Order: sequence, then C-alpha cells, then structure tokens
Amino acid sequence: MKIPKIPRRVIHYFFLTLLGVFVVYFVLLVWSYTIPDPDVEAFAVRIDDLIEYRMQPDPKDAPSVEIDETQLLILDNEAEQFRQAAVMVPDTKSLSELPQVMPGAFDEFFKGEISAKFPLLWPFVISGSSMIIGNALGDEPVVAYYNPYYDVVLLTQWTLDSSGAPGFKMKKAYPVTGLAFVENRASTAEDVQSWAGSQTRIFETALVKATQDFVAAFEERYPPPSRAVADLSGEAAAAEIALNRLEDRVFFFLQWLIDAQNPEAEVNYAVGIKQVRKALSAYTQGFLEALLPEDNPQGAEYFFHLEQAVREGMQPYMVVEQNVIFVNPLLVTNAFISVHFEPGEKGYKPGLVALFNTGTQEPVH
Repeated sequence: MKIPKIPRRVIHYFFLTLLGVFVVYFVLLVWSYTIPDPDVEAFAVRIDDLIEYRMQPDPKDAPSVEIDETQLLILDNEAEQFRQAAVMVPDTKSLSELPQVMPGAFDEFFKGEISAKFPLLWPFVISGSSMIIGNALGDEPVVAYYNPYYDVVLLTQWTLDSSGAPGFKMKKAYPVTGLAFVENRASTAEDVQSWAGSQTRIFETALVKATQDFVAAFEERYPPPSRAVADLSGEAAAAEIALNRLEDRVFFFLQWLIDAQNPEAEVNYAVGIKQVRKALSAYTQGFLEALLPEDNPQGAEYFFHLEQAVREGMQPYMVVEQNVIFVNPLLVTNAFISVHFEPGEKGYKPGLVALFNTGTQEPVH
C-alpha cells in the first residue's frame, strides 16, 4: 500500500490536535477514574483460588459459583484497564507494553505503514471504542473493542497468567473491519463502513444501528457465558488486509477532523466547535440554551443530565460532511453528541445538536 502524500499543514495539525486531545484525556483520567478497591486480602485469595482451579489437569470438576464470579470480575477489570490505559499511550509499541498485554500480542499491528508514520493512530481508534466480552467463563475469553465511528474491531483473546501480577492477559489482538465481522467473513480491501450502506438517511441513527448489529453478531458468535475456546485463525489470516484497509480509512477521516478545527482551513468549524465545548463545559445551562437552535429537538437540560466531567471531556472525534461527532472516551463509551453545522453570518454555527445513546436508535431523553 502506498501512503498518500500529506501536506505539511496536515502533519502539523495532526500532532497538535491529537496531542491536545490526549493531554485532556490524561487529566480526566487522573482526576476522575479510579479502579474499584475491594478488600485486597480477600481479592488476592479469590485470584489464588481461580488460578489453582485453572491449573488443575483436565478433566476437572465444574467450577463453583465463586470461581465463575471471580473470573468475570478479574477479566472485566483487566480488559477495561487496558482500554483506559490504551487511550493514554503514544504509539502501537506502547500498547504492546501495557501490563495487560502479553509479548507478541500486538505483532500484527507493527505492520501498519500509516501508523508507523502517525503512531497515535491506534490509541486514537481505541479511544472511541466500547468493550464487549464473550466466552467469558472459558479458558480463553474473547474481548472486542468496537469503534462504530470508523467501524473498526480490535478482536482480542485473553488467558489467565499466573506469573508476575496474576490476572487475565491479552494473548493476541487482530484488526477486523466491522462489516466483515457482522457478515461473518474475512476482511477485504473493499470493505466500507457498516453504516455506509444503511437505509436510514440519518447518519447518527446509522451509527447506532451499526453498533447494535455488531453487538448482536458478537454475542451470537461468542456468547457471554460460554466456556468455549474460540478459533481466531480466520482473523489472523486476514489481519494484514484488515490493517491496511482500516488505517487508510481512519487516516482519511482524520484529515477532515483536523481541518474542521483548523481556522486556516478553507472550510472549518473551529469557532463553532469551541462554542459547543464551552457551552458543554459550563456549570449552568445558560450558554448552551443561547447556542442551541430554537427548534432543536433537545433542550439544554437533556445535555445537563450528563455529569459535569462527562460534558467537559467531550471532544471532536469524527467529521462527516457538516456533522461533528463529540465523544468522551474515558468516562462514557455508549453516548455521543452530534452537531450539524450550518453557514451563518460569521462562519458556521450549530444547526442541530443531539445526544445519542448507542444502546438505542433514538436521541437520549
């Protein structure tokens, strides 16, 4: 794959934009995100019991309810810690060195030509993802990190590791196009976004539908309570094709995202984006009420149902035509705000602002 020639301004704004985004995310992480702190001694005993059971030779007795509960707790904790930490790292190599990742797990991702020049690409993709777990009670659970905006699946397989700090560790990770996953086939170089072929004319509802379709397909293939061990050899075989297709797609959209925030770009929403972020970050609804169009389907009170930290952390994440998608990857993974910008007297202004939940096909009320 030949990497497209990239204007100097795109390179400059790419790094400035993403650096700013990640600094904000880091502050929010330190300030607002803490891992639940159970009784340390009791928790250690439960981990030891789980390891002791898993290390027994087959055939072994069925696990107790306590063993299953411990496995679910540890797996969920480790998988979410990985997602949270992945938002903060600067490149793919750092992803591979996180404590939740085993050596070699990210080998497929080192083949990316675009991410080799723009190392923040995969942390950026993961920052817009939500997590879903399948085969959760088996020896090798499957965890998917699905990004509906760019229709990217990071499909991972985990195993219990008793060395060092005991817990579940990611043993392998594969890139998969969302469309290929839903259609249960190998990724191809022609795959488009799942939402691109949606019958709905509303981009945001197509995004939500794509998320629902992915979750349904994942849970059918890897039922959450299953004890089966999945065969991911198909994903491994198509990994390089998927990687190239996805990196090319994300990079294409990133140039729109960068231009939208660049006041020097021919078409940009820089002023409007700053106004939206200022209104969302405010402690009172007044500024947002003044900014919203008179006929906006949701009033300021709908957005203020979100906690202050969630609103303040909403960042531009994707631009499609005149729609800017805002997300907060640290504090909420199932909601986004879409702003449709229209021409005004002094640049572009919000013509429609809506809060969506990826668990439904309607705006959040």
